[in-house]
Order: sequence, then structure tokens, then C-alpha cells
Amino acid sequence: MPIQNTTESYVIAQTAGDTYNGDESDQMYSINPNHLGGGETITIVDQGGNNRIELVAGLEIVSSIVVANEAQLTLSNGAVINIRGADTFTFNVGQNLAAGDTQGTEKSFAEFAQDILGVTMPVAGADPAEGGASTVNDDGTASPETPEPTDAPTEAPTEEPTDAPTGGAYRRANGCP
Repeated sequence: MPIQNTTESYVIAQTAGDTYNGDESDQMYSINPNHLGGGETITIVDQGGNNRIELVAGLEIVSSIVVANEAQLTLSNGAVINIRGADTFTFNVGQNLAAGDTQGTEKSFAEFAQDILGVTMPVAGADPAEGGASTVNDDGTASPETPEPTDAPTEAPTEEPTDAPTGGAYRRANGCP
């Protein structure tokens, strides 16, 4: 996986398999579905400067996983964006500087997780929070959907009859010693 050591102030994340590693200056990383191919994986790591993630209007997130300092976003085209150290980023939702759109809503990582992904930020060491589908709007909002639990039973459990024989009587009735 190639590492792109980033020094530019505005970066359009678009190369499959790349890790964007920022320097100590301020950077903005644009997540734009028009620049990401299906199934690509991109990782963003930047612990220096005041850094931002730009999520342009129309970006469709189908699922997300959030821990206290990281986020993984799966987009509608199958691209996966990993943001490491996400708790140090500001998220600019609905802006698209490359297209001349300077309007967007700034959110902290916790606000982004709650308002855009629909999950409560887990504390360090807690289980990850999983978000459902969400589409970024031009006004910096989204309408996140809560994902369906994957471990829920598909049918209601059946109860054993309360008058069923138990213990020795049950074993004898069924031919057991």
C-alpha cells in the first residue's frame, strides 16, 4: 500500500490503496464520490496541524464503524475510507471547495458521528459503534438510518411447556436410564 506524504493544503483523496499521511501543516482531505472508484480503500492519517475532512454533498455512506479515535466509512460504490486519529479532525459537511462551494457545516468528530452517522461516540476501549446509511446534504445535514442488528433472532423464541416432565421422570419417559 503506497504512502502519500501530503504537504498540500487541499487533498482530493482518490487513489486506491493509498495512505495519505499529512505533515505538521493544516490540510483538508476531500471525500468526493466522483473521484473514488468502486471498491477502493483509502486511509487518512494526519496528526499534525489543524486538519479537516471535507464530505461533499451527495456523498452516500452505506455503513460506518466508529471507535473513540477512528472511523471507517463504506460508501455506496463500495469504496472504504479509513480515518485514523479522527478525533483530531474537524469534519466539514456539505462543502466542496474543488467546485467552488465554500459553504458547509463544521463538526467535531463526536458531532459528526452523532449527526451524520447516527451513532453515539464510544469511549476509548469500548465496542465499536456501527452506523447505517446516510447521505450528506448540501446544507451540511444528513438523515442517518439506524442499521438493523445482525445478531437478532429471525423468529420469536419458543417456550417450553411448563408442564413438561423434567429430571428423572423425563429421562424414564423417554427410555433413558
